[in-house]
Amino acid sequence: MTTWFFNPFTYIAGFKSLVIGWIIILVTACIAYYSHTHFDGAIDAHLHAGNKMYPAWHYVAEPFIDWSSLVLVFFITGRIFSISTVRFIDIAGTFAFTRWPFFFLALINFLAPETKDLSHISLQLLFFAFVSLGFCIWMIALMYNAFRVSANIKGSKSVWLFIISLIVAEMISKIILHYTLH
Repeated sequence: MTTWFFNPFTYIAGFKSLVIGWIIILVTACIAYYSHTHFDGAIDAHLHAGNKMYPAWHYVAEPFIDWSSLVLVFFITGRIFSISTVRFIDIAGTFAFTRWPFFFLALINFLAPETKDLSHISLQLLFFAFVSLGFCIWMIALMYNAFRVSANIKGSKSVWLFIISLIVAEMISKIILHYTLH
C-alpha cells in the first residue's frame, strides 16, 4: 500500500500517468479557484492568498507552469546524467501525476481559518500550516521517486541531482509566474 502512496511509478508511467495527472491538475485548479488556493511555484501552495479575486485562468495557469518547469529541468537533468534512455513522456507523465497531493491542499483550504491580520496566529492556523507542509513533503517524495524511476538514477547521485533540479525548477517557475501573471 505504501508503494501507491510514495512510488506509484512502478505501476503507472508514460502517457497514462500524463492524462491522469493533467486531469488531477485541472480538477485541483477548479477547486483552488473556489478555495482561493494558489500554487505559485513548483512546490509552493498558499492558502487564502488575500481578498483579491484573481481570474480563473490564473488558477489553471499556475499549476501548468509549475509542472512545465519541473518537466523541463528534470528531463534535461535526466538526459545529461543518466546512462539510460530518458523518455520525455515518462518525465512529463510521472511529474504530472506527482501533483495529486495538492488536490487535498485545495480541498483543505475550504476549512482553513480566515486571517486578515497575521499578528494573531491561532493554533488552528498552525495546524493547517503543518498539514499543508505534510502534503508538500509528500509531493516532494513523489517527485523524487518519479525522477529516480523515470531517469534510472540511483544512490546519492539521484538525491543531489534531485535537490539541485528542484531548486532550479522552483526558481524558473517563480520567474515565469512573476512575468506572466503579475
